Amino acid sequence: MMKKFKDGFLAVDLMVFFILSGIMLTILISPLIHRLDVNYYRLDLYSGLSKEEIARNFSSLANYLWIFNREPLALESFVMSTNGAVHFAEVKNIVDALQILWLITGIGGGIGAYFEIKQQDFAFLKRTAILMILVPLAIGITASLNFSAAFVTFHRLFFRNDYWIFDVRTDPVISILPEQFFMHGFFAIVLIVVLCALLLYGLYRYKTKKLSL
Repeated sequence: MMKKFKDGFLAVDLMVFFILSGIMLTILISPLIHRLDVNYYRLDLYSGLSKEEIARNFSSLANYLWIFNREPLALESFVMSTNGAVHFAEVKNIVDALQILWLITGIGGGIGAYFEIKQQDFAFLKRTAILMILVPLAIGITASLNFSAAFVTFHRLFFRNDYWIFDVRTDPVISILPEQFFMHGFFAIVLIVVLCALLLYGLYRYKTKKLSL
């Protein structure tokens, strides 16, 4: 019974770690995703800024989210309302907490994986891969049916106010942050996690096949 509990706990720990890794990697590549959206949705025309200005402002916003950045958010081309600044600070607090959890699950999962590998037991790779495919795909399919509704639900769950509802007149930064950008970021996370799951499952098949030789 204890072995099954440990196996299940390790799989969940690693699943959370890889999902968080997908989030961190997506934040890292978000300037590229955003640049593609700027071109596709012509956000330069909508916002009245050049593509270079938009890129600099978005870079400041993305860098603000990393835990090692303790400076207040400042965007060169946009003014912010008090509510807008509060919302971005709340977002940063959430992302900071996720980065701490990412580190904790990474250390815990790494230790657990080390002992499993030491005993030549690679089943944890398969269990983790299955969870990593089922959970993100279930969430991804649900969100794809109506992303706008999922987007609203997410904000209502994680924020205790309506500061996330931006008015372009008081918080013009929303002109370069369309809902589609967040949708593309969300599906990038799902794709990264599923690809990692396939890699883990492939590693499991390779290791178990090698043991049977």
